[in-house]
Amino acid sequence: MKATRVAAASLAVLAALALTASPAWGIATPGAPITVGNAPVGVTFNPAGTRGYVTISSTNKVAVVDRATGTTLAPITVGSGPMSIAFLPSGLKAYVANYNDDSVTVIDPATGAILSTIPVGDAPFFIAVSPDGTRAYVPNSFSASVSVINTTTDAVVAIRPVGAFPVAVAFNPSSTRAYVVNSTNNVTVIDVTTATVVATIPLTGMPYGAAVSPDGAWLYVSQYSTDTVSVIDAATNAVVATVAVGNEPEGVTFNPAGTKVYVPTVAGVVSVIDVATRTPLAPIPVGAGSRILAFIPSGTLAYVTNTNADTISVISFDETLPTIAGTPAAGTIGASYSFTPTVTGPAVTVTLQAGTLPAGLSLTGGVISGTPTATGSYPITLRATNGNGHADLVVTLAVAPTITGAATATGPVGTPLAWTPVINAAVDYTVGSTALPAGLFLNPVTGVISGTPSGAPAATPVTVTVTDAGGTASVIVTITVTHAAAQSLTVSPSDGNPAQGQTITLTVTALDSYGNTWDVSGAAVITSDVPTDVIVGNQVTFPHASPHRLTATLGAVSGSALIQVSAVAGVLGLTGTVLGLWMPLAAVIATALGVVLIRVGPRMLPEPEEAG
Repeated sequence: MKATRVAAASLAVLAALALTASPAWGIATPGAPITVGNAPVGVTFNPAGTRGYVTISSTNKVAVVDRATGTTLAPITVGSGPMSIAFLPSGLKAYVANYNDDSVTVIDPATGAILSTIPVGDAPFFIAVSPDGTRAYVPNSFSASVSVINTTTDAVVAIRPVGAFPVAVAFNPSSTRAYVVNSTNNVTVIDVTTATVVATIPLTGMPYGAAVSPDGAWLYVSQYSTDTVSVIDAATNAVVATVAVGNEPEGVTFNPAGTKVYVPTVAGVVSVIDVATRTPLAPIPVGAGSRILAFIPSGTLAYVTNTNADTISVISFDETLPTIAGTPAAGTIGASYSFTPTVTGPAVTVTLQAGTLPAGLSLTGGVISGTPTATGSYPITLRATNGNGHADLVVTLAVAPTITGAATATGPVGTPLAWTPVINAAVDYTVGSTALPAGLFLNPVTGVISGTPSGAPAATPVTVTVTDAGGTASVIVTITVTHAAAQSLTVSPSDGNPAQGQTITLTVTALDSYGNTWDVSGAAVITSDVPTDVIVGNQVTFPHASPHRLTATLGAVSGSALIQVSAVAGVLGLTGTVLGLWMPLAAVIATALGVVLIRVGPRMLPEPEEAG
């Protein structure tokens, strides 16, 4: 009776199985596709990951595959039309949903013995065991219900109505929620503790398979008729994203790390979704009519049932491909250098795939190091390789030249001056500099600065730069142009007509033959033709009123200024010449006033009157 119904169900829900089979081939690590029997559907591994179990619906068998050798062991005979199989977390029992005879067969995996047969609803499909191992949920596709099995007693303890044509069940990691996929466009959410329906999530594309992320946050549901996977927020039961996948997707499986989702499709490829970005990655070719994918616990290997090809594909998931990244710093000729790219992935080796390293550098153990002996620009490709594939890093190693030289160059205006650097660069290089003092020039080949300074004296920092294919180097030299010998001096007083007793400051300016002037007040020697003048540096104090000639001398050059010092009333401080002229006039005035003058040294004082 049920044998005809298997074919009917396949046409009604799994129409893709009638497509023309394509050649069976897999990604063989460690081996080629394994032939297991006619029309394999469900697949799982024991918790130890040592054996794979595959339901063969046409022969009422469960094929057993030794993972280490890739060979099939003695099959286990179960009920009619086995569709799926699920293990207890302990591995002590496995449950097989038999589509044709509406039953679940309980197997002892250690011996292959049948422990019991549990009647369930009409046409059980993809069975699931809760992560805590206490319940097995069986979607009864023709009964629109779920049978809840107590795994301790192996008895049905509840039957809950769900949507029409339920085909798959997925539990969250805490075993508090079960999601029943109804192919008539919704998902029923069941509270596992009470076995009651708490929500219904509407969908539109004939949902088929489902899986909950390892953190319990997301439910991924394949949509058979729209070639998509719906991403559902488990907290809100809202669809938050839709990802395009291959033609007619069926089962949905997270890798153990929760970073990727794998969706076998009837078209014979496994679509891969990046969980972080919710975007499709490169698909994995498998066999025709691929249905269900199961991982071993480590996530390094998976089996995929290929119903149309009568095989399972063996896929290696050595987790990640190698990656290689990094940006090398510029090197300098003659200086120790090292560049270590950042590499991830197991058992990775780094090789030079293309290009040539600079002379003096080598690649050892994934590190480029040494002392470059040639400058230049070297484009290279580094390849990181392991058993999963390779990744390339294309970079350019630049080795810059060097330039050194004295920090200063000094010379007087009008006298030839030269500065010579030491350059270590490639054959083809150029030399440039910032602005030079007037009269000096840069040789663009040798980098020598030379010439006869002709401008104003000054200290000029000059940056000299050498550039070749490897980069640029520079050095700073301060070129100081000094004055030529002084040809004349100019003496400028701060006051040209000071008063008697006043102090003035002399500014002495030198002039060379190029018209340059500069202050030599602190260097010139100041003298006066009046011996009583007080001279301190370039400051002069005048005790007496008279003309004073002040002379500044710098080496063999001198200059002078005539200063007229004015007398101050009541201050006797004239020079002897002026005093001799003043005395007769003073005597006349004293006689008229009846005053007798008494000469006391150079001064005349009134004689006191006699007492009457």
